Amino acid sequence: MEIGFATVLFVTLLQVAVSNPVQEKEYSPVVKNCLLECLTCVEFWGDIYNGHACADTCLMSGGSSKDLDCKLGFTMNKRYQARKATQQCVEQCKQCSRLAGSPGKYNERSCYAACELSSGQDVDTACSRHHYGYFYQIQK
Repeated sequence: MEIGFATVLFVTLLQVAVSNPVQEKEYSPVVKNCLLECLTCVEFWGDIYNGHACADTCLMSGGSSKDLDCKLGFTMNKRYQARKATQQCVEQCKQCSRLAGSPGKYNERSCYAACELSSGQDVDTACSRHHYGYFYQIQK
């Protein structure tokens, strides 16, 4: 008797599931675009970026709150400042390379590496720390 009841219950549940499939909500193109922007920010910034909050904001606003600057998250400002400082440091490396005269006198790669590793804090303002000194003294 229990097997018969279980079989009838299973068949009934199967019929209900087949006749009423679970449908995912279809979002508007604006919401999809907003969610895609959140995904882009997550891929770019990783765990620093609050992707869940971005997605929730997109859904609540109907897609009108796109985070184009990827600023949603409490630690993003520090990251932006470090990125800006690094970019300024790299620009200084380029300038030092131009001031050095002939190509190859100033080790631009070493300067770039110092900028990246120090988040822009190791700026060679005197253009004196990344020269190929010994190599060029031999060739003179």
